[in-house]
Amino acid sequence: MIFAVIGTSSWNFDRLIKELDEIAPDIDESIVMQIGNSDYIPKNSEFFRFKPKNEVENIYKNADTIICHAGIGSILSSVKYNKNIILVPRRRKYGELLDDHQIEIARKLEQIGIPVVWNIKELKSTLLQIREKKLNIGEERIRFIKSLSEFLSDMTILD
Repeated sequence: MIFAVIGTSSWNFDRLIKELDEIAPDIDESIVMQIGNSDYIPKNSEFFRFKPKNEVENIYKNADTIICHAGIGSILSSVKYNKNIILVPRRRKYGELLDDHQIEIARKLEQIGIPVVWNIKELKSTLLQIREKKLNIGEERIRFIKSLSEFLSDMTILD
């Protein structure tokens, strides 16, 4: 299962939700989307706006791949459950956030090997590529968690 999560922001993230819904028929895996305050309603995927934290955690546990905004909470949950991660940072220029702090987070994580979709039309190809790779328990995961922890300790804005 692929789980797309956009967090609890009051801003919509139609750009991600719409693109993922459009490519859903071409993906041979179920897709569940947390659409929050987005206006676009998926036609090809299961979705919900918000659920209690424990229910969302269960979806994380059952997913193979997480597609998420560059929000720290979503990233940490993905790492906690050792999931494939694809980041799609929210962008101010699209009216998805007040500022571009998620770009800084995404750039740093991209440097340590986390796939980032900068052009939404590349989501499908990135998804197909990442499904073949997975963060491994062991040295790679330890390195990733250490890098993420160091990065977070330097951050002043978290989500």
